[in-house]
Parts: sequence; C-alpha cells; structure tokens
Amino acid sequence: DTDGDGIPDVDDLDDDNDGILDSVEENGDPNRDTDGDGIPDRLDLDSDGDGILDLEESGQNVAVVDADGNGVLDSTVDADNDGIIDTADADDTDISAGGTTTATDTDEDGNPDFQDVDSDNDGISDLVEGGTDASLDADNDGILDDQTDTDGDGIADVVDPDNGGTSASTPDTDNDGTPDYQDLDSDNDGINDVEEAGGTDADGDGQVDTSGALVDGSSLPDTDGNGTPDVLEP
Repeated sequence: DTDGDGIPDVDDLDDDNDGILDSVEENGDPNRDTDGDGIPDRLDLDSDGDGILDLEESGQNVAVVDADGNGVLDSTVDADNDGIIDTADADDTDISAGGTTTATDTDEDGNPDFQDVDSDNDGISDLVEGGTDASLDADNDGILDDQTDTDGDGIADVVDPDNGGTSASTPDTDNDGTPDYQDLDSDNDGINDVEEAGGTDADGDGQVDTSGALVDGSSLPDTDGNGTPDVLEP
C-alpha cells in the first residue's frame, strides 16, 4: 500500500496518490520507469527525474490540492474507495468509473509533461527551466544525475526537502500564468526561448527542429554577462 490509504496497490487506481491514474502512468506497461531510477512511474512522484513533481506537471492546481508540496494530494477523502482521492476523481460515487486529471502534454508529442524532460520542446530541459541548478545534470539529458532516493518516493534527495534537498522553484519569469518549462517565450520579449538559447528552429514555431535535442543548460547565452541567461531576460 504505497500511499498508505488502506487500499493495497493491486486494488488501488492511484498507487502513489499523485492524482494521476496508474493506467495513465503505465500507458500499457506496469513496469514503465521513465527516469530509470528503479521505481516504476505508478509509484514515482517524479517520473521523469527532472526535479518537478508529477502532480504539478500533470496540470493540477498545486496550491489547492498539494499545499505542502510533497507531491501527494493533501486530502485523504475517497468516497467510493477506489484509491482516487475525491479532489482528483471524475466520479467519486462509482468505484467502476475511471477518471482523474487529464495529464497535460504541452508540446503534444504524445508524452505527458510528467514523463517528458522537455515539456514545451524548446530545446531547454524542464530541469533547467524548472529552476534546478544545471550542474545537477552534467550529461545534459534532462534527468538529475544523482538519483539517490533515501525515502524511496521517487524524488531524488538533491531536490527532496525531506532529505535536505532543494525543490524545483518552477519560475514563471513573465508572470503570465505559464511556468517557464511550459512557456515558449519565458521572458515575453517576443523572441522565442529556442532562439535565445541557440537552438535550431527553422520554421519559427518556438520548438526545436530536432525533437528531443537539448541545448547545454549550463552554458545558456548571457549576452550582457549579468548572470541571467537571455531566455529569462527581456
């Protein structure tokens, strides 16, 4: 019973209580492990290992449903006893009804943001745009290099406050309501992030031409040398 809700995982439609159905997290593979940390996505609170919690990346209102920011729904009310907390249950009266938050897929590439290391496909990893130090991803694959996870919740210690880490700040530089990792023009200066980051975008749609290609997050262009990369500075 991973989430301690009294329902064994085998009978629980949301094993880790992150508000995302196990069927969505598995996508046909019950052992799917996007970040390769040894914890299957259905039990992993940060499935892609980018330092941003699945609950947030899936599009749920974190301030309302996860005030303590631990990646688990705060409420424990489950009227139909199906393992889906009512705040994320499309039908909290019928145990046979499926449904919870439809996971956001910003770039519409078929991979929901919580399993996508570059949610907006601008060539800058979510890890970097989410406010985590780029040095924690030296190989620039968009996944935290050190996946040590003392409490086994799928959140690497380096970004887990419960284990002395610093959680992702998920900034919204231009205050438009869209966090930078989902925003193609984070600073709203009229120049797409992919261009300011030095990526290739021949058609000018704001997405990097080669899907999945990531620029080096530790050396983003900083034209004026003030320590703030161009993508975050109007």
